[in-house]
Amino acid sequence: MQQTSRISAPLEKTLRDLENVEYVYSIIGADSRINSRSGTGEHSIRFMVGVEDPSPEKEDVLMQQVRSEILNAENSSEWQVSLKRPALFSF
Repeated sequence: MQQTSRISAPLEKTLRDLENVEYVYSIIGADSRINSRSGTGEHSIRFMVGVEDPSPEKEDVLMQQVRSEILNAENSSEWQVSLKRPALFSF
């Protein structure tokens, strides 16, 4: 997990500096016995990026920028990357 943290820190800063980003929150590593998400484990990084202006057009631009920054990061050719919008709650 130390190596994963070293990769995550500069990437978090890069994402935080993108236009329209309000915050970046990351989860480094996850116990795959507890978390049922595929791909979780000690070498996983999950970023949650909050947007200042959540208009669909600006979100699309930001998602492309985030994907580009992640794919241009060191050793990213070995990574599995997926971007998702949060699910809306319904009762």
